[in-house]
Order: sequence, then C-alpha cells, then structure tokens
Amino acid sequence: AESSLPRLAFALGQGVGTGDSIPEGAKLEVPLWLAKGLHDSKRRIISVELPKIYREAWRTVFSADANVVDLHKMGPYYYGFGSQLLNFDSPENPEIAQSILQ
Repeated sequence: AESSLPRLAFALGQGVGTGDSIPEGAKLEVPLWLAKGLHDSKRRIISVELPKIYREAWRTVFSADANVVDLHKMGPYYYGFGSQLLNFDSPENPEIAQSILQ
C-alpha cells in the first residue's frame, strides 16, 4: 500500500472491526480485480509486485528449457494472468510479454 487504505482491512480479512484501515507500506495479497481497481499511477494508492513465476530468474529458466517446467503447478493460469499483469506499470513488461509469447 502506497497510502493508508481506510475501512478496507475488514473486507480483506485483516481487521476485526469495520473501521480498521490498512497502513501505508503494508504488503497484502489481493485479488487481481481489486489490484486493477486500486492501481492508479497518478494517485499512487498501491504498487504491484510481480509474482515469482514472472520474475527474471524464472524467465531465464523458461528460456533455457521450457519443456521441463510444469506451468500448471507453478500457476494454472500462467498465460492469462501474465497478460493481465501487463496492465500494470512495470519496467519488466516487455520481457514478460516476450516470455509469454515464447
């Protein structure tokens, strides 16, 4: 969270009361639809961290020998979810897109 998120802790199962807020700097796992709704490069509400399967180390493994990697085990929706990640501003987007295409 780039800024405090008032009254959202209860909805995400993080708080005990309806008035709880998520503090600035907190790391949460949220559904993709919520992350897309909260992510705005102008207002800086949240920032998105790439899942490990889309990071550079895994892309290197895929480029070496993609036939031995069980994508269903690592992420059953690898291609669909990866294409949705391209909506977020990340410097690694071109590499992620190329990895998905390969």
